[in-house]
Amino acid sequence: VAVYEQMKVADAAELFSEMDPDFAAGFLGRMRPDAAASIMAELEPANAYTISVILACRNANAPTE
Repeated sequence: VAVYEQMKVADAAELFSEMDPDFAAGFLGRMRPDAAASIMAELEPANAYTISVILACRNANAPTE
């Protein structure tokens, strides 16, 4: 995760665009929010949407109380 956070955003986004969305979501979910957001902003909208859905669904069934 730290390696991707230190990369140039465009370079990291290029790598993330080639990853399986589940795999990419695993990394992005562990990154600092600012770094993850910068990478997501550089992805194609459909790819960023897919990764967003995966991230959102991971905690959908987590207890709230």
